[in-house]
Amino acid sequence: MYNYMIPVQLIVLSQLDPSEYLWLSCLSKHITAETPLVNLRQAYAPHQDDPLYQTIMDAIIRANLSEGGESLMCD
Repeated sequence: MYNYMIPVQLIVLSQLDPSEYLWLSCLSKHITAETPLVNLRQAYAPHQDDPLYQTIMDAIIRANLSEGGESLMCD
């Protein structure tokens, strides 16, 4: 039997304050009208050429694709 220790951190998105954890709160399959998408867009604008920011925005968009493949978000 192997006894490996792997550090794990669980993040409960529903318990996060969106104003403090904007990027994490948008990493959900359930973007709603209450989700601060305007704030996300404003936070992303100055960093749109940064590959790290592009990666997280891609993840947010992929997480919120509708069943028909249409994005619920736009550039």
